[in-house]
Amino acid sequence: MNLTERSLSLMDKPQRVTIEGDTIRWNWYRAASLAMGVVALVWIGISCGVLYSASGAMAAVMNTPLAWPILIVPFMFVACSLWIAYMTLALFINHTVVTIIPNVFSIQHGPLPWRGVRPVDPATIEEIWIQEYRFTKGARPWRLKARLASGRKLTLLWGMESREHGAWFQQVLESQLGLNGPRKEPSPQRPAGSQAPPSTTDA
Repeated sequence: MNLTERSLSLMDKPQRVTIEGDTIRWNWYRAASLAMGVVALVWIGISCGVLYSASGAMAAVMNTPLAWPILIVPFMFVACSLWIAYMTLALFINHTVVTIIPNVFSIQHGPLPWRGVRPVDPATIEEIWIQEYRFTKGARPWRLKARLASGRKLTLLWGMESREHGAWFQQVLESQLGLNGPRKEPSPQRPAGSQAPPSTTDA
């Protein structure tokens, strides 16, 4: 059974997710990306204003001890602006590619460079679960976590906006990797808000 057949036999596929052979493609763009774009433009405008104001003051204090503080503040604004702009652009054009082939499991993000998951042997993955993170009131992004045979824990995917979104990825990967059978040892204790993988009877 290929990846497409496995996914169709499980719960409904999330939006912005496509499947081609043994590859899952998840587009990052969502409605919230537009709001992030507005925030980025506003922040860039503020940074330009701060830099312009600082340029006038630098000439008067260039040879005084106040020169460095005046230089640092505007460049901090510019650095933040570049980071916000990069993140916003990534939300518009990036996508995540999950590849599962014999002896190789990898997760890559692009086309803008973004840290992914280095290829690992699927046989070393012992458990996959989803975990909720609450950064601010009302914001509840979900992450997909994995535990390797060595005991190392990995964050496979992040930024999923609902539990159902994460649960779909969890069930598809568990099915493809053969992790939905009886476990040989008890699962480690997880932080509050995490979702344990379903048992065989729940599949």
